[in-house]
Amino acid sequence: MDVNDNGIVSLAELDKAISDSIKIPRLLDLKPVILRAFNTAKNKVKSIHSYGDEYISRGEFRLLLKYLR
Repeated sequence: MDVNDNGIVSLAELDKAISDSIKIPRLLDLKPVILRAFNTAKNKVKSIHSYGDEYISRGEFRLLLKYLR
C-alpha cells in the first residue's frame, strides 16, 4: 500500500490498494466505512511523528485493519 515507501499511508493510497489489489466490487461501495476507519485509527494513536492529517503511520495501520474488520 505504501507506494512511496515512506512508512506512512495516505487515504488515497489505501483506497487505491483496496480497489486495485483486492478487486471485490462491493468494497467500492464502502468508502464511508473506509474513511471512518482511517480517521478513527489516525486519531487514536498519539504518534511522535507529525505526518499531518492525511496519513497514518505503521502503529495506526494496525488499528485501521482492526476497524475495517
